[in-house]
Amino acid sequence: MRREHETIQPIAALMTLLVPGSGYLWFREKARAIYAFIGIAGLLLGGLLVGGIDVVDSRESKYWFYVQALNPAAVFSINWAHQNVYKGYEVRAGQISENFYRKPEYGERLKFDQSRGVTIIVNDASAGTPSPRQSIGRVNEVGSLFVALAGMLNLIVLLDVGWHTPRPPAKPGAKGGSS
Repeated sequence: MRREHETIQPIAALMTLLVPGSGYLWFREKARAIYAFIGIAGLLLGGLLVGGIDVVDSRESKYWFYVQALNPAAVFSINWAHQNVYKGYEVRAGQISENFYRKPEYGERLKFDQSRGVTIIVNDASAGTPSPRQSIGRVNEVGSLFVALAGMLNLIVLLDVGWHTPRPPAKPGAKGGSS
């Protein structure tokens, strides 16, 4: 049910999609903007610290990614870095297939192939230690859950600023409560 003074605020909604909580700044509600940003960014950062960059993966965990993508600016940037910096295609029998997309292992490294226009995995004895593998067990699940919760919280903030009821300005000297 729509309230009397509720209006659609597309600019505030767009601001929230770019930076979580920033839509509240459109209404000059600085405290709410800070609280929303800290909550959403804290969950996002916490998920990355718990599970690593692998918790945001549009190819291997696409259903988690759909929920995580409710934080589009941050999650799409993290996913781009994950897909393009940490993974590559394995060439088998002279062809590249979507099935051969993985992280390099010990004795392998990533190399950009100019002719194909993709990053491929090549053998290199001097490659050193293996690249990071996907976090295992509950660690990956907990990290994915944290980032998904950040996305859902951003959706709640987006709905709040997208259909916003302006609050009356506080009276000077008002501390709250009744007297």
